Amino acid sequence: CRCTRRQIEAASLSAPHAADHELRYPGTCRPAHPVTQDAGALTADDTAWRLRVPNGPLTFDDTFSGRQTYDIQQHVGDFFVRTKTKLASYQLAVVVDDARQNIDRVVRGDDLLTSTPRQMLLYECLQLTPQPRYTHLPMVLGEDGRRLAKRHGDSRLLHYLEQGVPRERVLGLLGEWCGLGPRRELTTAEFLDTFQLEKLPAAPMVFHPADDAWLLGGRRSP
Repeated sequence: CRCTRRQIEAASLSAPHAADHELRYPGTCRPAHPVTQDAGALTADDTAWRLRVPNGPLTFDDTFSGRQTYDIQQHVGDFFVRTKTKLASYQLAVVVDDARQNIDRVVRGDDLLTSTPRQMLLYECLQLTPQPRYTHLPMVLGEDGRRLAKRHGDSRLLHYLEQGVPRERVLGLLGEWCGLGPRRELTTAEFLDTFQLEKLPAAPMVFHPADDAWLLGGRRSP
């Protein structure tokens, strides 16, 4: 594929995917039938490589989010496996990396839920077995409804630990978000003894200024 992002944006039916603002590839460079490429095409500087995606939905069971059905071709079309800079795409790299490490369980945020069908398809194409089981958990968001990030201020765990916030305080906030009852300081053992995946709320959590104040309210002197 030699298309630029601007060309894809200009193509008909190329609307950003609602979840992650991906553009559906309209198949501009896709031949009507698979063809054999010579070695020169593999090394061309202006060429990226996409996986030829079949039509139809793919269904899988997520350990937390339940049964998911996703039509890769309808949502994103033929997706990148190698960029024009000759780098492996995220989708390809994570599949090969996980398979080499014999990863059998993947736990991550549900912002990557739509990546799973693409990765499952790559497992099949590369004949890698067994495929891992997936668990996608709700995200922590800022008050603007966007994923918690630098734009919301410094919310790193290290930041709070450097401010003298005890780990038990952090675990207490996480415990409340995980459905373990009202926030209170928790030791690691207490958190592990009471945590149950089925208690985790399905909705995302929102990090409010009051949560920041509660964490900092438990600061201890060094």
